[in-house]
Amino acid sequence: MSNVYESSYAEQASPIRLRTVIRDVIIVMALTFLSGFVIGFSISFAHLNVDQAKFMMMISISNIVFSIVGYFISGCLTPQARWTHLTYVAIGVWLASLCNLAFGVTVVQWLLGLPVSFVAMAVGGSMSAIIVRAPRI
Repeated sequence: MSNVYESSYAEQASPIRLRTVIRDVIIVMALTFLSGFVIGFSISFAHLNVDQAKFMMMISISNIVFSIVGYFISGCLTPQARWTHLTYVAIGVWLASLCNLAFGVTVVQWLLGLPVSFVAMAVGGSMSAIIVRAPRI
């Protein structure tokens, strides 16, 4: 039981650095942009004829998977105060995704992106917590 208390103490003792939050927002956003490129390139390379609904589903799933990878990387790079840091990153990613409104995303879709971002954060952060343990103080 002492490990639970020690890790929660370590979580509270480490300050959150804006520079690392911005770095990790950029990592997650870059991976989501990359996911769209990978899907588009794959469909083009394979000469597939995919309708709009299937294409959007493929983009959505790819974005979620690449976001999970981004949050995993973020969690591994910042084991101190991991969950607080990842929360700030998830909010930053969601705010940065506001630019998607210029590309046809509706406000409702953008608002619904917040819980999706937090689910991806939870999965990627949990995987990073398994791989890289938070240091004990």
